[in-house]
Amino acid sequence: MPGGAWQSMRWFAGAVPVLVGVVLGAMCVQPASAEVPLPPKRPSLNLFGMTGLIDTPTAEMQPDAQISATSGYFGGYLRNTVAFQITPWLEGAFRYSVLEKMLPAPGERTLYDRSFDLKLRLVEESDHWPAAVFGLQDFLGTGVYSGEYFAATKTLLEGDLKVTGGLGWGRFGGNLGLDNPLCRSGNRFCDRSGTAGTGGTVDAGQFFSGRDLGLFGGLEWQTPIGGLALKAEYSDDEYRRERNPGDFDPDLPFNVGLEYRPRRGIELGAYYMYGSEFGLRLSLSGNPFQPLAEVDGEAAPSPIVAGPQPADDGALFGKIVDLTEGGPVTSPFSEDRITAVTIETDSAGLRWARATLPASAGYDCPDAQAAAVDAQFGVVDAVSFRHPDGTLVCTVALRPAAQQAMRQAVRAQAVHPTDWHGDEVQHRAAVDVLVAALDADRIGLLGISLEPTRVTVYIENAKFRAMPRAIGRTARALAATMPASVEQFEIVPVEGSLPVASVTLVRSDLEDTVERPDAARAVWLSAAVDEAAPFTWHRTEHRLDQFPRATWSINPALPVNLFDPDSPVRFDLSVVANGGVEVLPGLSLNGAVQKRIAGTLDENDANNDSDLPRVRSDIARYQSQGDPAIARLTSDYVTKLDRDLYGRVSAGLLERMFGGASAELLWKPVSQN
Repeated sequence: MPGGAWQSMRWFAGAVPVLVGVVLGAMCVQPASAEVPLPPKRPSLNLFGMTGLIDTPTAEMQPDAQISATSGYFGGYLRNTVAFQITPWLEGAFRYSVLEKMLPAPGERTLYDRSFDLKLRLVEESDHWPAAVFGLQDFLGTGVYSGEYFAATKTLLEGDLKVTGGLGWGRFGGNLGLDNPLCRSGNRFCDRSGTAGTGGTVDAGQFFSGRDLGLFGGLEWQTPIGGLALKAEYSDDEYRRERNPGDFDPDLPFNVGLEYRPRRGIELGAYYMYGSEFGLRLSLSGNPFQPLAEVDGEAAPSPIVAGPQPADDGALFGKIVDLTEGGPVTSPFSEDRITAVTIETDSAGLRWARATLPASAGYDCPDAQAAAVDAQFGVVDAVSFRHPDGTLVCTVALRPAAQQAMRQAVRAQAVHPTDWHGDEVQHRAAVDVLVAALDADRIGLLGISLEPTRVTVYIENAKFRAMPRAIGRTARALAATMPASVEQFEIVPVEGSLPVASVTLVRSDLEDTVERPDAARAVWLSAAVDEAAPFTWHRTEHRLDQFPRATWSINPALPVNLFDPDSPVRFDLSVVANGGVEVLPGLSLNGAVQKRIAGTLDENDANNDSDLPRVRSDIARYQSQGDPAIARLTSDYVTKLDRDLYGRVSAGLLERMFGGASAELLWKPVSQN
């Protein structure tokens, strides 16, 4: 199996429980009308590419898994940053800065600097407490921007105003002349070199050192204009290193600016910096759990049509009357019309009233008295009326939950014929109709296990970017094509011949959500998401006749070499041809060939004369001479060892520079993301 498919499977196994509820809910005719609170607005970034104000950090965090690319410029200093939310409480960033006139004359005066940041959340914001973080800036680089800080941020005015304050060492200290409280009698905390040579190592001895302690802080206000925010901050960074060799000379320790988001994922900023310079920022941000395109652009599918409701013979509820629309009480409660009432609460929390009619009553349903019972005894979901001779006259549903419970009870007692299962012609016809319905959505049916009351389908998605959308389409197809006796649908998505999850739906629950205002929530609550069990293909029907099967693709590629000290960016425009043959499920032969069209990667003439064993030192030779190049040529076997344990074995040319054998074990519960 190609490496890309293995990576897709790992991502999908965690993403299913996050997305499947939303997508399955969208299967119904009407969206949920209940008002759902909007998620908090994503925090903005600063010129360093981290979550922050303008030139200083805040105590906010990006959403989990958020990835951002930022270019910020002012005073001749360009900072290019890739930031990533590693966990909900840990943010990281890698930065490549182009600093003009940072080196003394004569000679090359531009400094190409690499740095790495981390920010750890200490306290999450609450109603009474601000968020608090501890951060390390440029702790793994050359130390040009190195500093440590604590910061706190509080959100006010329903999120429109954010107030931040913090203190720090290194680049965060200077203007106010505050003494470092850790500096005593010339100890190690009193000296800070400011640089770490060529970088690449963590110098913990520098942490919290230096004679100065600095303060920083500011405000961010979301204006009434959509997407427009104003910022103002105080920064204690004196830019001492920049003053001497360059032209930048800060006059004031204040920065102000405005930022605008023309659409989700794009941030533009303009600032007036330190009383002497103008700055600009562009940030592009995305999240694998929040795709920029919410839909795949295809036409909406036809809605699920509920099957005929089985008739109630009267034993369960008598005549069923629907009064869920409500209305005024037209007939007051009277003991002359109802001799006894008992209230019961079932396991689902529904309140049922059992009312006994007087002996003089007939067998017509006194539905008007149901509303009177509701008014007399508090909230009642349904009222059943029984004649003194024991005859159940009727049951009146007063609220949708009771109406749904009655429909489900009637369906549960319904008996549908299952003789079709023993008829090979009818059995095959049911499968063929399902295959045709799935093919229309480019969903492949890799396997099926069809029983009289349950069906399990193994599907391959060739169309939708989000697999849960394919799950929704599959549920629609099953509801439309399966015989009436099939009540349980188990849908197993397959990635690279590996079953990665199991989504089980009850057919009657799906049909009950038709035209309901809370359809999304109802479907999500009725779905069961679990690990898919390992299986052997010979125990499933249908599609084994498609093996061996071949796959191929031709795609553009843009290999990039970043942050080389001699050239910040090198890239090629290439074409990659991929091909593979899957002999049996999980066993495949795969290859890829890459051809360069144009670019600059072949200009890399770096020569490493180190005596250490070569790992990546010869990359320049491969980039300049390998055209066309065999990027991969392997035999691969993937399998599912247990419900949440996957395995892979590969042998051959694993990439352009290395060949051999590779093995991997992946433990991935479907509930983790």
